[in-house]
Amino acid sequence: MKGFAVAALLLTLPPVAAAASGDSGFYLSGRAGLSGAEWEVEQDDSFSTLPEDDTDVHIGATVGYSFTQRFGMEAGYLDLGDYSTDHSIRTLTFGAIRGRDSFAIKGWTLGVLATWPLTEIFDLYFKAGVYAYEHRRRFTRDGVSGGSTENDAEPYYGLGAKWNLTPTLDLGLELIEYEIDQASGSTQLSALLLYKL
Repeated sequence: MKGFAVAALLLTLPPVAAAASGDSGFYLSGRAGLSGAEWEVEQDDSFSTLPEDDTDVHIGATVGYSFTQRFGMEAGYLDLGDYSTDHSIRTLTFGAIRGRDSFAIKGWTLGVLATWPLTEIFDLYFKAGVYAYEHRRRFTRDGVSGGSTENDAEPYYGLGAKWNLTPTLDLGLELIEYEIDQASGSTQLSALLLYKL
């Protein structure tokens, strides 16, 4: 819940700093990188579980608006990728049952940004918001398949840095944590390209 608290706090901060010409306006950004997730899988018929983890490539796109040089809001689409693991479930009745679990996460983001310009070409920023996502799970047990789909909304938060390559083009790197309930969270490392309209 701390992501929600930080997002709510940032939303209460009015863009009171007098923005210089060119500090406000819309921007578009695209991102790609690596995401990691951890989840629990059944290990035997006593319903004990062990943690599993996997990584995958994620992609996303965002449209945002900077109210001042230090404060902005953005909304976007994010595909966190597909994750899977192969394992063996031990049962007293049937012995070892081979299984495979996989899930995919994708959805929409809405958040705020607080930026700290360190130099004329280098900025640090913090972002927080809400990720409304679809969690699609699939599994097989000795050839028998099943699955489920859930929709949920959880907070995200993280830090980033960006370099002003030109007056309209920035290159950035960010580390964001998504509080995905079904996957014990997901950590995302992204490279991004931002274009100021």
